[in-house]
Amino acid sequence: MKTWLTPKQVSKAVGRHYITVIRALECGELHGHQTKRCGHWQVNEDVIDAWIQGRTGQEQICGCAALRLQRKSA
Repeated sequence: MKTWLTPKQVSKAVGRHYITVIRALECGELHGHQTKRCGHWQVNEDVIDAWIQGRTGQEQICGCAALRLQRKSA
């Protein structure tokens, strides 16, 4: 089961400022989801390590890319 964190929880977990996390989400450096446009951010717990290490492919770690492909093929 996936664990979803808010930007404040992510900032506490990684030791970075809350605004740094928000900016990373907005520019796409950190992969996250919004409940609606201009809504609250949610970050999959598994993606955080990839972000800290600077790895790409965060969508695959999150699993949303696979879901998007399934929806298009159906």
